[in-house]
Amino acid sequence: VETVDACGPGERDRTTPARRSPTPADSWVTVAVASTTQGSLFTLFDNSGRVVKHQGLQAGSNQVDVSRLVAGAYLWQLAGADRSTARGQLIIAH
Repeated sequence: VETVDACGPGERDRTTPARRSPTPADSWVTVAVASTTQGSLFTLFDNSGRVVKHQGLQAGSNQVDVSRLVAGAYLWQLAGADRSTARGQLIIAH
C-alpha cells in the first residue's frame, strides 16, 4: 500500500506539501488529504504524460485503486480546490 500524505500550508512542512511511503505500491494507493485541501483531485500520469487515473478526493483518508495499471513509474499530482498543488513519483509493482 502506498501512502501519499498531503497537507495544507503550515500543517507540516511548508516546503514539502506531500509525503509518501512505503514504495512500491501494489493494488491501492492511500491518499490522506488535510481538511484545508478538501475537494482535491488526484491524477496519475504515465511516462509519456498521458493521464491514466484521476479521482476526486475528500478530506481524510482516500483509497485509489491502481491494481489495473501496468507496473512501472508514474507521476502523481494532487491539486487542491484552493489551487495548491503537490507532485511526486509513484512506483507500482504487482
